[in-house]
Amino acid sequence: MREKMLWEFAGISSMVTGGWKSIVKVVVMTILVFASSDAFAQFGDYFGFGKNKVHYKTFKWSVIKTEHFDLHFYEEERQAALDAAEIAERSYAYLSEIIDYKFKQKIPLLLYSSHNDFQQTNAVQSYLSEGVQGVTESLKGRMILPITGSYGQFIHVLTHEMVHAFQFDIMLAEGPQEMIRRFNPPLWFIEGMAEYLSVGMDNITRMWMRDAVLNNTLLPIPEMTYVFDIRVYRMGQAIWYYVGERYGKEVVGRIFKTARATGDLNRAFKAHTGLDLAELSKRWQEDARARYLPQDVVLKRPEEVAEPISDPCRDCTSLNIVPAISPDGETLAYIGDKNYTLNMLVRRLVKNENGRGYRDDKVKKVVQSGSSQSYESLRYFTTSMNWSPDGKQFSFVSKAGETDAIYIVDAKKTKVVKKLVFKGLTGMAAPSWSPNGDQVVFTGIRGGISDLYIANADGSNLRQLTHDRYAEMHPQWSPDGRKIAITTDRGPNTNIDSLIFGPYNIALYDLASGEIELLTQVGGNHINPIWTREGDEVFFVSDMNGIPNIYSMDIDTKEISRITNFITGVAGIITASPAISLATETGRLAFSAFSDAGWYIYILDDYEKEKIDGSGITKVLEDLEDPNDKYREFPKPDSTEFLVTGYKSKLTPDIIVGGGAFATNVGFAGQTAFLFSDMLGDKSLLIQAALFGDPLESTIIATYFNQKRRLNWAFSLYQFRDDFGFFTASGDQGFETQIFRGIGIGSSLPFNLFTRIELRNDLVFVDRNVIAFNFFTGQTTETNISNSIYSSTSLALVRDTAFWGISAPVSGTRAKFSVRQNIGDVNGTLLFGDYRKYIPIHIPRASIAYRLSAGSTHGDNRLFGIGGPFTFRGTDYGILRGTRVVFQNLEFRFPMFPFLPIQYDFLTAVAFFDATNLWGVGSSSGADEQSFNFNDTLTSYGLGLRFNLGGLMVLRWDFPFKHEDGMPGTFFSIGLDY
Repeated sequence: MREKMLWEFAGISSMVTGGWKSIVKVVVMTILVFASSDAFAQFGDYFGFGKNKVHYKTFKWSVIKTEHFDLHFYEEERQAALDAAEIAERSYAYLSEIIDYKFKQKIPLLLYSSHNDFQQTNAVQSYLSEGVQGVTESLKGRMILPITGSYGQFIHVLTHEMVHAFQFDIMLAEGPQEMIRRFNPPLWFIEGMAEYLSVGMDNITRMWMRDAVLNNTLLPIPEMTYVFDIRVYRMGQAIWYYVGERYGKEVVGRIFKTARATGDLNRAFKAHTGLDLAELSKRWQEDARARYLPQDVVLKRPEEVAEPISDPCRDCTSLNIVPAISPDGETLAYIGDKNYTLNMLVRRLVKNENGRGYRDDKVKKVVQSGSSQSYESLRYFTTSMNWSPDGKQFSFVSKAGETDAIYIVDAKKTKVVKKLVFKGLTGMAAPSWSPNGDQVVFTGIRGGISDLYIANADGSNLRQLTHDRYAEMHPQWSPDGRKIAITTDRGPNTNIDSLIFGPYNIALYDLASGEIELLTQVGGNHINPIWTREGDEVFFVSDMNGIPNIYSMDIDTKEISRITNFITGVAGIITASPAISLATETGRLAFSAFSDAGWYIYILDDYEKEKIDGSGITKVLEDLEDPNDKYREFPKPDSTEFLVTGYKSKLTPDIIVGGGAFATNVGFAGQTAFLFSDMLGDKSLLIQAALFGDPLESTIIATYFNQKRRLNWAFSLYQFRDDFGFFTASGDQGFETQIFRGIGIGSSLPFNLFTRIELRNDLVFVDRNVIAFNFFTGQTTETNISNSIYSSTSLALVRDTAFWGISAPVSGTRAKFSVRQNIGDVNGTLLFGDYRKYIPIHIPRASIAYRLSAGSTHGDNRLFGIGGPFTFRGTDYGILRGTRVVFQNLEFRFPMFPFLPIQYDFLTAVAFFDATNLWGVGSSSGADEQSFNFNDTLTSYGLGLRFNLGGLMVLRWDFPFKHEDGMPGTFFSIGLDY
């Protein structure tokens, strides 16, 4: 479990890109996805399931044309978009100079005004989770990202993604095929470079490095090639930081271009540093031990001072964040990973009998992230949870359909009792109660800009308190009800006119005057303010000395005191993530701290306050360079000079692949595929052809997809050929060819993220011919045996709440119920149901998977064929036949190396039990019409082995111990498990 969550952070930690590997994958996977009539309304699956991308809003797009970018935006985010265009040009000027490279053409930039809007993009077909803050894809070189209320964070993400745009432009200089052949860089090389060039070094990455050094888990650089989790960002950034600091930042671009030209990382680093990767790794590790550990002070780990709420080794969890402790200090609400998913958990803080730790039987799950439309995604990056003053309720924020919602939980019943949604706000965070419990204050996002809002506790009377472009986060109402403490990027290092945003500070918003007073201006980031009961102090998290820890400030004297001094750090996922909570009645502290490559929650009852004297903060680590210094060197362009035009949809090519040959028996033979789409990904055209001599007898498929609105639809024209051979005499060979020509239209209407209905209708013409060849005379004859025409209509209801592991679902359910009716020369009805359940168990990364499928055909007696590794492993492929079928599969899936990190899960195993029964017309018994007989049920059991090569390439071996006589004892296949 622990490694599973870290694996997921490759997509949660900061930014996700359509990286170098996607150039290969997207060619294959896009064709596979678009070739399916069911695929255009789903993602995450290629076999009829998958969750939905729901288009709740129809955007009216415009384009800001700058020197190097075409920035696509919609009206509600106009101010943020104009700012983003200026920021993009400034970041381009910086990166172009450092990398010594200029774009060959303008880069498309798609901007969304919130993460909820961002998740509706069609430019990326896959699901964009809470942690994906930006994407750069390779088909059109698009940068796609939201602006979510913090300009400073947006600048970081934009610059990171722009580094990927530079990387793609350089890598694709000679075409994708040449790049794939010669350049295959590891993820740390790609992602670490993007992080380093966007922020340099930061205290969160220093925390990761310090933890790795302390636990002796810092990998050599060559071994980082086989790492695919969040460490490719953090450790990759640290590797490039070492190289840039020692040899100059400009050497980064030179190393990248040399690696691209030679395809050899070792050679590239040696050419510009004089060191091969092995020697560079030794020096980097030596530097890390000195650079990231405090040299003149002994600091303690969190577990040496505070009490962890759980045993991570026993619970197999590594993500426990956003703590919220009740006013009496007896109950803790938090977000934790459990059974492969994020959950909202409530724990009664009852000690074990031995007085150490807290009882696990006092933990209750309130909601599971991604389990229903109301809780599509729990928010945890920059939001906090808070308790009502009477301790009876607490609040949290989750994505709920089109926008976010504030949920109120009855703490005693652990049930959600209220949902607050506010029209016009596309994002919300950190709701906090007023002292009398009648109102809530929270951060709201409109047009990409965050402000403070107040509403009555029942959701009425919404009022906006601030109107500016500063970040306003983590609001907390003072006990006297007069002020609100906030986290903001106001301060001496912020200049709105120059679009320069400094570190976070703690400030007070005065409700009577609307004025904002800064409390902290001592350097570093200061976040997550919490009031004491008397209201004379504010606790907060600060990295003012280089390590994030807990501090307090006297509101009157402005004196700062240190409360914790841990060696790793008090932190959440990113710099702005809340990490502390205070029980106002007892003073008990709950906090999340980073340790042993995970986040754990601790309880601290006894603590002292160490006053920091007026001489200043004692740094335990070296000062970091201000990440804004690089931007101050480049003038900000004037947005009034930008041209703003309307967006026009135009199909342009994404993929053109193909090849051919000449054969004497058929003439020219070849295969080709063309994929066209518009800039927003709303409209696509896929043309596929497999030519064999005569085009009128070859396979040609053309499909147009429209995903602009909630109702997705597709129109297809197709012709495909199906041949099978037979012998009629000793000297004759023949084959029957069937040519299908048809027109089809399909649609998909998603109700929410999990459920959709699909409808498709086809008009099909079938031309059947027999071609015979005589070996002795050389004569070939062709006979038309029949032609037919029929209409096929299908309707399906699909639901998918599954969560995926590396190559198969590990929790949740999937179900599909479908009916198909053929009318015409082919008459018949097909009914089929497929239900799947996945249950994680406490054995590390193991799960139970169950499937129950049943079907029935009526009319022209089309038969089901059951058997083989994907249905029933007791017989060979398609041996069992009938017009009625039921089969079930039960599997226990487990890694071969459960106590090694998750990257070793490329080798897994299954223990299976299969059962099936077929009856009706044409059944395997040979009877004309057979009724269901339970005694005819066949069973099989055995073991299987899975070797994951990536993507759909999973090599499968199944060894049925019990199988029917004469049937195989071993099956080999390629594909994903159900």
